[in-house]
Amino acid sequence: MARHRRARSASQPWLIPTAVLLVVLPIAGGILTAVRSDSTAGPPQLSREGSTRIAGPDARPLPIGGEPGAYSIIYRVERYDPSRVVVSTDRLDVRRPFDSRVVGERGGHTVSERVSRLGAIVLSTGQGARSIVAPPAAASGDLRLSPVLADAVESGALERREQRRVIGRRCQVFRAGGPIAAGDLVPVGTKAGEHADFCVDESGLVLEDVWYQGGRAIQRRVAEKLDTTVSFDATHFVLANEEPYSRELGNGFIRRVDPASGFEGTSYRLAADPAGFSFVGRFLVQPPNLSLYRNVLEEGERPPEQISLVDVWQRGIDIVVLAQTIATDIAAVPPSSPTARRFVLGPAGEAAAVLDLRMNEIRADLPEGRFLRLGGTLTRAALAEIASTLRAEEATGPVVID
Repeated sequence: MARHRRARSASQPWLIPTAVLLVVLPIAGGILTAVRSDSTAGPPQLSREGSTRIAGPDARPLPIGGEPGAYSIIYRVERYDPSRVVVSTDRLDVRRPFDSRVVGERGGHTVSERVSRLGAIVLSTGQGARSIVAPPAAASGDLRLSPVLADAVESGALERREQRRVIGRRCQVFRAGGPIAAGDLVPVGTKAGEHADFCVDESGLVLEDVWYQGGRAIQRRVAEKLDTTVSFDATHFVLANEEPYSRELGNGFIRRVDPASGFEGTSYRLAADPAGFSFVGRFLVQPPNLSLYRNVLEEGERPPEQISLVDVWQRGIDIVVLAQTIATDIAAVPPSSPTARRFVLGPAGEAAAVLDLRMNEIRADLPEGRFLRLGGTLTRAALAEIASTLRAEEATGPVVID
């Protein structure tokens, strides 16, 4: 397999390319009702309707735990433009660990939908529902905060602030250095004039978040309704008349492979299944490199590609994912990852344990331009303990079985 030059810039693990994220993670889930302010009165002021401060930062920290297996939450989304507030509604339905559905609504009508499940993300488009391959990961839009908050506060990446009440539930505010909706943890103080305050209830769910840029509010989400007793079946996470994007437009592939097989040469595996986890499968994954507006008949150099061998384990609402990647343009260990804690990972050599709001992870560079990632909805320490059981082996190539 051909090797590609690796980029110097840092990557965002477990996510599909940025061009797709612009579609998958719109800032407000669809433009709904625009409320224009008086242009002579200056920019609109941040509303805190539905959110009440009830304690200062010196209050006893709110314990975070008891994460639900499924939930449905409706957010009012307010985008603060220079002369108006643009309002929308997002409904997020989650069945942990893999399934989610995000629906944008206007006047009782659906204007956008996105579904994620193991190995796929499905988008509503003008041509109907279209699916794209996604590397196995926690459900899109589902922030798993309980395993990361303590580490993030201790390291200074997050600041613990006041407590508030939203939809009758007490929540703890934390300050990050940038927006959190995609799961990225930007340490507070990273960029002058930018931060995000998000309020987390005792079950680890975000009830309100406000993103500030240039010293003023840019966007606010506030929960209007929450149900943690809801139950979903698999059909809820399928859109009507789904069709995959074509390979010609850059869609990837995911194939189940024989767990005993691996990449030709040196591969890595855990010595045993993580305690309490069940093995879901080993997959060969090429993520999408979508070129939605490219003429497939045009000549020219195609972007570099990557291919990964991915092992997945599940324990109730938690997952562990081990990915080994070759032929990539992505750097495994960013040279200046602000949340990385470096250590030596046995046969894999130097590694970095990185905090993330969806799945913490451990990254390591491997010989021959390869890299390894171990991610999971666990604490960074728990992942490091699992990573210590990695062992190297020789293989002759993956054997596809599905």
